[in-house]
Amino acid sequence: MKRSVFIVTSLVTTQLFAQPTINSFTPVSGPIGTLVNISGSNFSTNASQNIVYFGAVSAVVSAATSTSLTVTVPPGATYQPITVTSNNLTASSSLPFNVTFNGNIGPFTSNSFLPKNNITLGKNPFAVKTGDFDGDGYRDAGKFFYHIHHEK
Repeated sequence: MKRSVFIVTSLVTTQLFAQPTINSFTPVSGPIGTLVNISGSNFSTNASQNIVYFGAVSAVVSAATSTSLTVTVPPGATYQPITVTSNNLTASSSLPFNVTFNGNIGPFTSNSFLPKNNITLGKNPFAVKTGDFDGDGYRDAGKFFYHIHHEK
């Protein structure tokens, strides 16, 4: 009896927490804001329990089934594989998503980008923290620190 309960429990647990997989996604490219359908298996049917990344940036999941997710390409998305984490298990697409620029609005102008954001540190900053703020694997504050102390 104990052995049959263990086998049934193991089968149910394995099915509930199976490794998610990404088989494909469409479209394979598009600008920020594009709706992308990710096809695969073992996704959570609760949209909020699926964590989707386009490179280093988290996307909003608007619809979910066990085999399909609908997500919106977030600002800051990069040319990297899409990842889906469900039940603490992660799947990665075999191809990267190609983020494009919406060329229908004409040539690049100063209005094509977010406005400049100046950071005021005062006359003599006494400490600068370093870290990988954009998730690219490199410390970002090192460059920032250099510019603070070498501006004239």
